[in-house]
Amino acid sequence: MPTRRPWIVTPHRPLEKIDDNLWGLSSSVPGVRSHRRMAIVRRGDGTLLFYNAIPMDEPTLAEVRAWGRPEALVITHHQHMIDADAFRERLGLRAYCPRATVEKVRARTEVHATLDELPPDPAHTWDSARGTRMDEPVMFVHSGAAGPPPAVAPRVSLVTSDVFQNNPPGSLPFVFRLIGFEGPRTPPVFKLAFLQDKAALRAAMERWAATPGLCRIVPTHGDVLTDDPAAALLRAAASL
Repeated sequence: MPTRRPWIVTPHRPLEKIDDNLWGLSSSVPGVRSHRRMAIVRRGDGTLLFYNAIPMDEPTLAEVRAWGRPEALVITHHQHMIDADAFRERLGLRAYCPRATVEKVRARTEVHATLDELPPDPAHTWDSARGTRMDEPVMFVHSGAAGPPPAVAPRVSLVTSDVFQNNPPGSLPFVFRLIGFEGPRTPPVFKLAFLQDKAALRAAMERWAATPGLCRIVPTHGDVLTDDPAAALLRAAASL
C-alpha cells in the first residue's frame, strides 16, 4: 500500500444542515484552491453513511457523532480518496466502492465490500454515471415522509461526485476556469478523460432529471443547486 496520508484536519466550513437526514461538510482540496464536499446521510436505523471523506475538527466530529453512529464510507473512485484511509480508520467505518474500481481502491485502503453489496436503507438509493470509465456512483437521498397533512411530501437530493459540478464564478483558479470547470455542468476535462459512451451517460442524466420529488443537487465540487435541478441536469446531458 502506498504511504498513508494521516488524519489531517484542514480548514473547513461549519456543517451544512441540507435536509432532515442529509448534512454536508465542505473544505478546499488539499494543495488546490478547489472546493470539495462530503455528504453525510442519517439512515433509517440511525447510522451514518459518508459519501467521500473530509477530516474534521473535534467539535464538529462530536456534533456528527451526536447525530448518529458512523457506519459506512462510500469511496466514489480511486482518484477521490485523499483522506479516505485515515477517515475510515479514525471513525471505524466499513468502506464501499464501485466494483469497477475496487482493486485500485483496495490498493490504498481496506474495502469491506463493493457498493452493490451495501445494505439497503430507505434513506438512499443508488445509480451510476453509466458510460464512464469508473462507473462513478450517484446517490439519491430520500427525505421527508409521505402521508396526509401535516406530513411533508418526500424530497429527493441527488448527490454527485465528479460527473456534475456547480462551481460558482470566481471560485476557482484561472486555469480551472479556462478549461471549463465553472458553472453547473459536466466539466470538459471529465468528458475527455473519463467519458466512454456519451449516449449512455446522457440517458442516465435524463433519467435522474425525471426523478419524482427531485429538489436539489448536492455536488462534491461546488454549491448546492436548488434552482430547477432537473433543467440543470438536462442542459448538462445535452452538452455531452
